[in-house]
Amino acid sequence: MTRLADELTRSWAELTLADEAGAPARVLIEQVRSDGSMSLQLDAIPEGLALRPGERVVIECPVPGACYRIETTLMRLAQTVAARFALVTAAPHSLARQQRRAFFRARIECVARLRPSSTDDDAPWTTVPVYNLSAGGAALTSGETFEPGAAIDVVLELPDGPPLATAARVVRTEAPRAPRDVARVLVRFVDLPPTAEDRLVRLAIRAEQGRLPAAAKLESLPPDATVRRR
Repeated sequence: MTRLADELTRSWAELTLADEAGAPARVLIEQVRSDGSMSLQLDAIPEGLALRPGERVVIECPVPGACYRIETTLMRLAQTVAARFALVTAAPHSLARQQRRAFFRARIECVARLRPSSTDDDAPWTTVPVYNLSAGGAALTSGETFEPGAAIDVVLELPDGPPLATAARVVRTEAPRAPRDVARVLVRFVDLPPTAEDRLVRLAIRAEQGRLPAAAKLESLPPDATVRRR
């Protein structure tokens, strides 16, 4: 349990009701205790997600190379002074470390070079800002549009080391939303090696950890605390 606490503490996770009713909530795992019970924090409760003491929930937390799936019960709920919501869960009813990829998409300041896939090594590259990034794909801020399904070459100039080159396919292009905005191209990486996936997973997790809110004071919550919607 100590190793689990070290892996999950101060990590982002996704919380859903056990019966999958309602939209998922993105939560921050504040603390994992020795018995596996947890203190969680979230900024807002999605519409339609009924969180109540005694409710059975599932928490999925990705780590590099895998994802923990924890089924547990909500014990206490409250709204913190910072207008966030604080949750405390019971010890888990079940816990599984799934060997599957789960990718957070994070805001990471870097640029990418891209061009249509071609056998011509002299084809020009276009350098664009990266809007957000995960091990599954990226959103690129570009004035150039691409057809959905188009094959492109991408070179990511990452802040943690050497550039990362990969093949990608265009998922869609989003038109500018404001007069000074530019088109946004969403791409999915193709055949990314596991080592590159792990690198991007770690980079996204570090980026999210850099944006973590201050720890909430959860231990003083009364046993009958309930959530009040903002």
